[in-house]
Amino acid sequence: MFFPKSEELDAAKLKKIEEYYEKSKEYKPEYYKTWHHFALLNFAAIDMTEAGNTDRTDYIINALEGFMRSISLGTSSEHKSPNVF
Repeated sequence: MFFPKSEELDAAKLKKIEEYYEKSKEYKPEYYKTWHHFALLNFAAIDMTEAGNTDRTDYIINALEGFMRSISLGTSSEHKSPNVF
């Protein structure tokens, strides 16, 4: 995924990172990059969990929500360059 090979994602790291993203979403909920990286984290967590695990379903839902929120927030006029045709 997007983690260096030397720093594989484990359950303890995942939980800590999730806490930071939750705080970030509370601090600035309209920032599309927070939602994008939240989605990437959850997408990476899907690989860590086995099929049928309830956590896996939560990670899938969170990844989809994050990607959709980042797309909708990233398409606002404030994020578009005026020089793009």
